[in-house]
Amino acid sequence: MMVRQALALTLMLISAPVLSGPAEPEAHDPEDPQQTLQGYMRAAELGHAESMNRIGVLYAQGVVVAQDYVAALAWYERAAKRGSYAALENIATLYFYGLGVPQSYVESARILELAVRGGGADAQNKLGSLYDGGIGVERDSRRAFDLFRQAAEQGYPPALANLGRLYCEGRGVERNDLRGYALIRAAVEAGLPDAMVDEANRSLSKAATRLGTAHLARAQAMASAIVAAFSKTD
Repeated sequence: MMVRQALALTLMLISAPVLSGPAEPEAHDPEDPQQTLQGYMRAAELGHAESMNRIGVLYAQGVVVAQDYVAALAWYERAAKRGSYAALENIATLYFYGLGVPQSYVESARILELAVRGGGADAQNKLGSLYDGGIGVERDSRRAFDLFRQAAEQGYPPALANLGRLYCEGRGVERNDLRGYALIRAAVEAGLPDAMVDEANRSLSKAATRLGTAHLARAQAMASAIVAAFSKTD
């Protein structure tokens, strides 16, 4: 139980504020943060939800403007009201850590339930981790499995690793070391965050021991096929 909770906490820690969304607003210049902020402000005045979200990210990170989580929350909420699922995910992160709001795993999970309606892999993976660890919600391995699967189908490495781990442990799904090893290996090859690599390697080692040489070669071939399949869609 404590290990799963630690994994969920690690996942939220390594997750950066979400910047996904529709096309960039006018005057976006990655080499000139001040110009970028001005461009976002102009677009926000015209009702561009993702620009509002990105202004919130700048406040949360303290880029161009002084770090201010309360201001970040205000911008995220404006963006969320205009349909930004990325902003909802960022609000959930603030509640998870108690940044500018009272800390609440329950509220973080509630907001993530709204964010996953947008189909974003990062939000699905985060919420899956909360269900997996029983953080802010009642532990539900099947729900975690479903969320990890949805995110993994988009080629998201952390979700591939988490889905593979559930297969190896037989939680939320019938145990399948072959499939579990392949998914985790694919996640490692695709590029896992550093904070997840050690746990992934431990899971691979345990699964490899149970698989044996013949099945291990097949699992490695499956992993390569998974990575190749998602590489074609990039």
